[in-house]
Amino acid sequence: MSEIAGLVRQLIDAGTPPDVAAIVVAEAFAAGAAYRRPEMRAKRKSIPEIVRDGIYIRDGFVCAYCGNCDGPFHIDHIHPVAKGGTNDPKNLTIACVHCNISKGAKPLHEWKQ
Repeated sequence: MSEIAGLVRQLIDAGTPPDVAAIVVAEAFAAGAAYRRPEMRAKRKSIPEIVRDGIYIRDGFVCAYCGNCDGPFHIDHIHPVAKGGTNDPKNLTIACVHCNISKGAKPLHEWKQ
C-alpha cells in the first residue's frame, strides 16, 4: 500500500468520508512540510495526527471563533465531548488558545452569549 493510500485509510478508519479523506491528504502533500509545524498541533492522543493535520489545513490555520492567525492553536470540539460531542472531523475546528480555554466545555451557543 502506498503512503498516500495508507493515510487515506487512516482518515477513513477515523470516520472521515472517503472523498474528504482523499482531498485532505492531497492538500497535505501539496502544502509540503509547512503544515507540519509542531507548535500548531495539540498533543491529545484521542484524535489521530493525520486528522489533526487535515483540520489545520481545512481551516487554514485560523481560529474559527475570533479569526486569529498567529496562534498558538488547539483543536476544539465544537460540540464538547463532555456534552456528547464526538471526534468526528465535522465536530472539530481550530481555536486559538484564548478562545479554546475561554469556551471550555460549553456548547458554542452558550459560550457566544
